[in-house]
Amino acid sequence: ASLTNQLESIDMELLDEFSTLLHQTDEMTQEISPCEVHERRECNHHQEIGEEIVRRGELGVLTVAGGDGTRLGWSGPKGTYPATPLSGKSLFQLIAEQIVYAQELYGATIPWYIMTSVSNSELTKSFLLDNNCFGLDRTDIFVFKQRQVPTLDENGKLILQSKSSIV
Repeated sequence: ASLTNQLESIDMELLDEFSTLLHQTDEMTQEISPCEVHERRECNHHQEIGEEIVRRGELGVLTVAGGDGTRLGWSGPKGTYPATPLSGKSLFQLIAEQIVYAQELYGATIPWYIMTSVSNSELTKSFLLDNNCFGLDRTDIFVFKQRQVPTLDENGKLILQSKSSIV
């Protein structure tokens, strides 16, 4: 019954699209080559353009935060991990402080989009609220869950985690 429920919940059209994209990506990566590199001192014009984009409110920050910190020895979302050795600031705090600084510097609101996994979305929201969003206006923070697709093998077949569940 558990496996049947899981199978019925899978968007098979999305899964087919995903599988097709994976095969296209393999073909596309064969054509990838390094891009041209510019010295920072050559990029003043680009910096001015970027700063103007921020001032006009056309920049947002996207943080991909779907992972848990288990490989770091941390139980919780990776963004809550105390990453700085002396102050113990979390990854989320470091990002938020950079956004606050840029907002003050450029006089603009910079929305923060945080993509989470299904399993850590609520913990991420709670962490941000418990820490007063690190000085950001909570209406400028958008937490959303990443879509999930089952894991496929190299032939595009579903992989079972157990006899009653799909990876």
